[in-house]
Amino acid sequence: MSSGTSKGGAGVTKNIGIKGKDQRKDEKLEQLRDITSSTPGYYLKKLSQKLENLNNTTPDLVKQIQLKNEKHVLSETEKKALQGDIDIECPTLANIVRIFTSSTFTDTKEERNYLMIDAYPRLKEFCQQLGYDFQVVDMRWGVTNEATDDHMGTDLCLQELARCQKLSTGPNFVSLLSHKYGYRPLPRSIPATDFEPIIQSETSTMTKSLFSKWYHRDENAVPAEYALDPISTHLRSKTDWLEESENLHTALENAALEVLGREKARQYFSSVTEKEVRMGMLETQNRSDCCCWLKRSFKGIEDVSNGSVTRRFIDCVDPSQKEMEKATPEEKIKLLEKARGLQERARALHRELRDDLMIKCIAKERLKEYEINWTEKGIDLDHPEHKKYLKDFNDDFVVMIKNMIETALRKKQTNSDTLLEEVFQHVRFCQKKCELFHGREESLKKIKDYITGKSREVFVVHGQSGSGKTSILAMTARDIKKRTSGTAVLLLRFLGTSPDSTSIIPLLTSLLKQLNRIFNDNRPVPTNFQELVREFHHSLAQAGTQRHTVVMLDSLDQLDPSNNAQQLTWLPKPLPDNVKIVVSTLPDDKYECFPVLKSMVAASENFLDVPNLQEADVISIIDTWLSFKKRTLTESQRNLVKERFNTCPSPLFLKLCLDEAVRWKSFSGKDMTVLQMTVRKSIDTLFKKLEGLHGTLLVSKALGYLTCSQRGLSESELEDILSCDDDVLNEIFTYWTPPVRRLPPLLLVRLRADLDQYLVDRGADGVRVFFWYHRQFFEAAIDFYCSNEKTNAQLHCALGDFFAGRWASGRKKRNEKDGTEEDRHVSQQPLLFDNTINYRKLNNLPYHRIMSRQLEPAKVDCLCNFEFLFFKLKATDIEVLRTDFLLAAEIFPNDDLIRQIRDALQLSQEALVEDPNQLGPQLIQRIPPSKDTSEFLEQCRRNPLPHLLPNQNLLRQTGDELTHCLAGHSKGGILQLDITTDGKMAVTCGDGEVCIWDLHAGKLLRTHRVDNVFDAKFCLNNTHMILHTQTTGEKDTLSIREVITGRVKLDVLDSLFKKVWCLVGNGCHRALTMEGNDAVIYDLNDGSRSVTARMHGQGVDKEDDGVEFERLIGSSNFCLYTCDEKEEFFMKLLDLRSMKIVISRRILDIRYSMTISTDERYVIFKDTSFHLMDTTTKAIRVILTTLDPELDVGWIYGTSLDGQQLYINAYVDENFYVLIYDMKTGKSSLELPHPKIIYNVRSVDGKCIVTIESMGVLRIWDRSRYTKKNNYDKESGKISEVHVLPNSRYCIGLSTANKTIIVHDMIQQKTVREAIFDVEITTCLPIDSKLAIIIRSDVKDGQKIHDGFLIDLDAMKCLKRYHPFKGIQQLYAKKSEMAALTGNKLGVKCMEVRSAKVTGIVHVGEIIETTSVNEDSYILTAYTEKRKVHVCDLKSRRVVRTIETGTELKGTLQQLSRDNKYLMLNYRKKEMEVTLLPGGGETEEEVARETLFIWDVENGRMTVDFSKLENYKIDHLYGINSWTVIGQREIFVAPFRESWYLKMDFTTGKVLERTKDKLPFDLVCVSQTEELLLLADIYVRRIFVLKKKDLKHVASFNMDYHVKRFPMLSKDGRFVVGCTISGQIVKWEILPSDNNRSTYPTDFKERKGPVLKLSINSMKPEGSDPENLK
Repeated sequence: MSSGTSKGGAGVTKNIGIKGKDQRKDEKLEQLRDITSSTPGYYLKKLSQKLENLNNTTPDLVKQIQLKNEKHVLSETEKKALQGDIDIECPTLANIVRIFTSSTFTDTKEERNYLMIDAYPRLKEFCQQLGYDFQVVDMRWGVTNEATDDHMGTDLCLQELARCQKLSTGPNFVSLLSHKYGYRPLPRSIPATDFEPIIQSETSTMTKSLFSKWYHRDENAVPAEYALDPISTHLRSKTDWLEESENLHTALENAALEVLGREKARQYFSSVTEKEVRMGMLETQNRSDCCCWLKRSFKGIEDVSNGSVTRRFIDCVDPSQKEMEKATPEEKIKLLEKARGLQERARALHRELRDDLMIKCIAKERLKEYEINWTEKGIDLDHPEHKKYLKDFNDDFVVMIKNMIETALRKKQTNSDTLLEEVFQHVRFCQKKCELFHGREESLKKIKDYITGKSREVFVVHGQSGSGKTSILAMTARDIKKRTSGTAVLLLRFLGTSPDSTSIIPLLTSLLKQLNRIFNDNRPVPTNFQELVREFHHSLAQAGTQRHTVVMLDSLDQLDPSNNAQQLTWLPKPLPDNVKIVVSTLPDDKYECFPVLKSMVAASENFLDVPNLQEADVISIIDTWLSFKKRTLTESQRNLVKERFNTCPSPLFLKLCLDEAVRWKSFSGKDMTVLQMTVRKSIDTLFKKLEGLHGTLLVSKALGYLTCSQRGLSESELEDILSCDDDVLNEIFTYWTPPVRRLPPLLLVRLRADLDQYLVDRGADGVRVFFWYHRQFFEAAIDFYCSNEKTNAQLHCALGDFFAGRWASGRKKRNEKDGTEEDRHVSQQPLLFDNTINYRKLNNLPYHRIMSRQLEPAKVDCLCNFEFLFFKLKATDIEVLRTDFLLAAEIFPNDDLIRQIRDALQLSQEALVEDPNQLGPQLIQRIPPSKDTSEFLEQCRRNPLPHLLPNQNLLRQTGDELTHCLAGHSKGGILQLDITTDGKMAVTCGDGEVCIWDLHAGKLLRTHRVDNVFDAKFCLNNTHMILHTQTTGEKDTLSIREVITGRVKLDVLDSLFKKVWCLVGNGCHRALTMEGNDAVIYDLNDGSRSVTARMHGQGVDKEDDGVEFERLIGSSNFCLYTCDEKEEFFMKLLDLRSMKIVISRRILDIRYSMTISTDERYVIFKDTSFHLMDTTTKAIRVILTTLDPELDVGWIYGTSLDGQQLYINAYVDENFYVLIYDMKTGKSSLELPHPKIIYNVRSVDGKCIVTIESMGVLRIWDRSRYTKKNNYDKESGKISEVHVLPNSRYCIGLSTANKTIIVHDMIQQKTVREAIFDVEITTCLPIDSKLAIIIRSDVKDGQKIHDGFLIDLDAMKCLKRYHPFKGIQQLYAKKSEMAALTGNKLGVKCMEVRSAKVTGIVHVGEIIETTSVNEDSYILTAYTEKRKVHVCDLKSRRVVRTIETGTELKGTLQQLSRDNKYLMLNYRKKEMEVTLLPGGGETEEEVARETLFIWDVENGRMTVDFSKLENYKIDHLYGINSWTVIGQREIFVAPFRESWYLKMDFTTGKVLERTKDKLPFDLVCVSQTEELLLLADIYVRRIFVLKKKDLKHVASFNMDYHVKRFPMLSKDGRFVVGCTISGQIVKWEILPSDNNRSTYPTDFKERKGPVLKLSINSMKPEGSDPENLK
């Protein structure tokens, strides 16, 4: 038997009583650091190992479950649930293991203590690793007396047992019954039909008087009953109560047996333990799955005489000392006989329960029996036998519970369906809300009319908290089947009540899965928010074509605000045909939803303001509620309820009144029947009442913690948190000390029971938590318990300590009252459980640390903890992570490190959205090293997960002018950009999306889905936006919409918009376009159209079709445009006030680069140079005359809105810039470097500038941070090309301009050899680790020739000069031999590398265009001008095969398989593409797509055409961007404009692997090793490393400053090497690396001295060189 490990002894007790406050504070911080930093990177390493092993092994259990799931067929109940049938009977499913431990009060105290210390923490950890919450309900532990004033103990026990049975997966009941029958309480109530015969049979006047004192007839009970008074009604001492209750109990038992008979009477005198056993075991189905019994027996205990120890373990009854002192000898004998009779009766009941009932029903494998010797201490903790027993008992308990859990999980997983669990939960919630519903007929009819009507807008139910919105939606949902004759499909969600209905992404995912399941759609569900919204809209539309579909979403205001969920951009507008959506929300503006809905929904009849309840409804609800509770009220009590309701006619207030009234007895006096006048006063009174019942501190802290939590706490979490609150525990344990310092579970159970109807179980972070159901309770609790700033900070501090795990894992917490330190046995809070990420910690710890205003713990635990940041980024997304830092910046505005991490995250958004694993490298490169940042940056460097870290800074650092780098469009680029005149917002569009941005906060505000949108601008004084949507029909649309909601104000359709248009007028309230030769203006307020001015020049007829308009640029009073008038190009300026052309200038090109300044003073245009033309005087002056001649200046973007700056596109040294020209001073500067083409630039005042680039990134710049270092600094003479040597430690760097070659040591990061030549170097070809051929190119006699020089890299001297290679651009060399084309390109010559001797020639006989050589053999393929491929054997010097392809190759892309049997050819395939037109008909055009042929070399025939493969079409491969052979039969394929990459069998075209993660669609394969592939985008700004075996992602890196050409992998796959634009060698190391640096040989020993200068131009070529072949 394996033994457990006790965690109770862990931790170190420190004597800090005499230390100062500051010293204790420092110690706490050090302790905090120890907790979080003692094993840096531990959880990252654990995650890395888990990811590595995840797919390597599949447990047999998992395989069995997967197999069974494949065969699982939905039951009829499941089918009905998915389609929205509310009348079904739902199973209960939850990720909880909740165990009720049943024992008597005293006899298993030591066992339960042992379980509390060791077993429960072990089981909690076990369940956490499975993604389950482990809860224990022990109603006896930690309580000094079972008697309660209100006699609710038994009812509470049975209620909690029922909850365990309902919620628990697997075990739910554990009996520890031993020798004791246990406490037998008096019944809290007895039906009058039983009580009155019992009283009448009683002959003793004293006994009758006792019954009359404690039991009173309650006519409010239905049927009438006799209720037991609370103890405090008559007695102050519980000791007195025990004596009176014993007399009552004896009399009741005797009379009941006589009057009612044994079976019926037993319910009135059985123990609490028996009631628990009957309910939890004897009356339960499937006992072996959920029940177990650990039975301990003492040898000979029944023969032991009564005593204080004995009575703890077995039922002992003795006369009271008070009775014996008063009694005569004869009376004493009678008292003793009576006591022995009572004792025997209790023991007989125990034997009957244990031996006749329990032992016969318990499954053998669920029973553990222990027999030990009795000692005078009972259980003696020092007795060896007893110590062993306790350990065995504890370990057996753990093993048995684990076994039951695993068994349950096997069964549950075979039928597990997270979607069904979600659907069932909402059906159950709906059923509960419908139970007591009455009235509201008009409201229900209005919603019914909407559902069956023709409206294509959302229906909105709104009203204050507690007005009854949820119940109305629930009743509507229940009646849909009847109202639609069962034809409708219903998707129902009560938001915030389940794990998948709290945040928008899980919500939409769940709804989409439900639609797919209903309509048998097997398409995968997207994970990206925008794609998810798009797919949701599509699926709704598809559903509407098949069945009437209704979506009901209650409480939109409960949605988590992430992804701007409360802006409702995810709701379709308009609704698809046959689809209806009903929502409810609070009407308050602060919750965002209702104002958005008012803007979104035009039809007033689609709004239902929940009305007050009618009087008839109120009476009906009162009667129904009382009937449900089996209660009634006296006439005066009923009138009081109605009177109070009339003062506050709210359903919530009525519920509060009824909840109080059902407690009233018919005999309750006026002082006991009091109701408040408002909801708030009722809640306040309830809180005060709870404090009186349960203790002020316990209630205030429990409800304070609950209210301060973001979205709720689980029961076990709140119990743990309260167990660490010494203020609460000191009050509870005033008169005694518990064996384990924890909150007794009963106290929290009782408090929750009194509040349960005002709480709701909901999902948060994948865990079942409870929180306030009504917002009014939440707001009242804030005022009551969380309004004091100091108290609030303390609450958040305690919550933060819990989620940080500060007092977990055996760490002892000091009680400041007495100085003791004890283990509180709270749950551990690792970042990673065995199988799941700890979302609770990730989402709650930062919030509570920040809100507690504890800067250092906030930084140590989460904000400046790389491990934490990485896990949160992986588990959530960059926006959620940024939210923590935005809150932290408000609370800690002066902390520099927090600011820098926040800024770095903002700049790295694009990279981190693509690959969260880049977090470490991105932070290292962006945060400048300093004293404040060094520790955090070192954490980033210790990252154990694979990542690429460059040795050169390729990213912008925090603090410079780039403040935000935002990626918001789901895919594709951004086409257009505009900003509001106040500079607060921006609008962008692209790929069917319109995004609204908050420029100050640097975040995405809204995303509107608009198909075929081509342009977007603000109009109507920034209140609206105008969207240009293109169609294949005759007319395009200008759609004027509200910015925030996207609601359409009006649509203007015109065929003219297909050509050109612009916004004009103050506030951009008009749109101008061209019709023939006339200007046509649309008023955007009403869509009215007017033809206002003729736009052509003199002598051109109005009807003449010769005038074409190319560009229109509008302003308040002008329209600047270009036109073609009879093949003459003009730039013209139309004055909109006079409708006259005021400027007309002939130009060279109709696509003229021009703009008009925002202040309308100048027209700026470019022909051969840049010009400013004064719009008033028409004077022209040339500007920007002193630009660098190497600067390529392009088009004009426009001016800032204040007219002070001009923005122009510029390009230099492979980077794009904005040339900023100051209109006032005439000075210019080159700023804002971009790695890709800049599409647009916008600014209000030139300080904050917004730019967009071609690949969908929006950048925000702060020019006040501008420094000279970011300006273009032309550098020449640096490294321009890099080649990796066979020894991966070294690489060659070439400088073509400086005629330099270097050998660079990548381990030591320094140059170890360098030489300067007297010729310019074109390229280099490494031969081995110390030899290389350098090539220089020149033009002689009109022909391009190439000279080759053999260089000894170690000695840095030229060994040989080869004869010139005319016309060749590629050279192949392999150690001792090399091959090159002959001078006339008709053949291939083979040469010795060292001697330069030509050893043979392969005659081809046709001009060779491209060649490719198999690296594993001496086979070369030559593609000729006659579209043939000749396969040349370089060893035998002959052509062995000729293949006539008849295709035009793409560049040099041809490649042999490694065995030379197959040839891959990349070619352009021309096809006719047919497009269907909306109005009917079709168009046809020729398109060319890149694809692949696979040729069988030996047979000379094509075997595979990739464009015709079935799986090729499935994957939408409309063209191939890149490919390369990566194995004996495998080829890597990168499709054009796709995010998926494939590994295929090139002999069959079968897809072998597909990338698991989406990658950017513009990647090409640039390098490979035996195990790895290196991909880079076409701009060389992103690099990705994949595993060849399965195309799994290894690492990636996104750069702000791209590198020259494509980088290369080192031979061992450890380094990626390239060179920067500024000419520095950059090395990315693939970290962490297992390679020992000492394993690399040192080929180049350190050598000092000046740089060598080599004169090689005068060297004579050596060896022979044949003449050109004929």
